[in-house]
Amino acid sequence: MKVSTSKSAVMLAVLCILLAGTYGCTACLVGSSAATVGAGAAGAGVTRFEMGRVTRFEIAQYEDVIEASRLAAENLSLNLKEEKIEENRASFSYLDDKDQKIDLLIERRTDTITYIKVDVGIFGPQGLGLLTLNQILNELAKYET
Repeated sequence: MKVSTSKSAVMLAVLCILLAGTYGCTACLVGSSAATVGAGAAGAGVTRFEMGRVTRFEIAQYEDVIEASRLAAENLSLNLKEEKIEENRASFSYLDDKDQKIDLLIERRTDTITYIKVDVGIFGPQGLGLLTLNQILNELAKYET
C-alpha cells in the first residue's frame, strides 16, 4: 500500500503534535514538510511547538513575511486588534470570532532569515497557531512564482 506524500506528512505532523503534548510541548522539532501545507519558500525553515507557541525561522525577507502575515490573517478572517511595525520587529494581535487571542511576532534576523512566532497562549488551541503559521507560509510561497 502506497501512502501519498501529503498524507504521510499530515500523519507525521499529527504524531509530532501528540508527542509534543505528551512530553510537555518541548520535545518536538518538526521539519517543514511535516508541519506545513505550503511548498517552495515555506519548505526551507524549521518549526517548533512549545507551550501554546509555534515558532519558525524562515528563509524569507522580513517585509515579505509581514505582507504574507497580513494576507494570511485576512484569509483566515481574523480581527486585527493591534499592529506595531518597526524596522526589525513587527507584532500583530488578532482575535477570532470566539475571542481567542492570536499574537504574532515577526523579527528580522538577517537580510534573508526571518523569525516568526504565533502565540495562542498556554491553554489556547495549538492547532489555531499552526493553522495561522501554515497560512503565512502558503502566502510566502506565492512570492517565489
